Amino acid sequence: MGRTFTRLAHQLVVEGKTVDGLRLMELDVEATLGKVWLISEISQVFLGNRRPLKALTYAMRGLTLKPDDIDSQAG
Repeated sequence: MGRTFTRLAHQLVVEGKTVDGLRLMELDVEATLGKVWLISEISQVFLGNRRPLKALTYAMRGLTLKPDDIDSQAG
């Protein structure tokens, strides 16, 4: 899990399968709890899909894990 799942999730979102793409990202985050870049990524995707409360939930999780590093790990 990780970047491959993230790319697949993004592709699903691009194809209009937003719910499937976001769920795939959530499953990936649940399986790899310590990956701050992934948590930041899912937060950005939720925000871009007009789900700010869900985005905030993940952003706060990332900040809790690594408060000084969340932005630098995205990408």
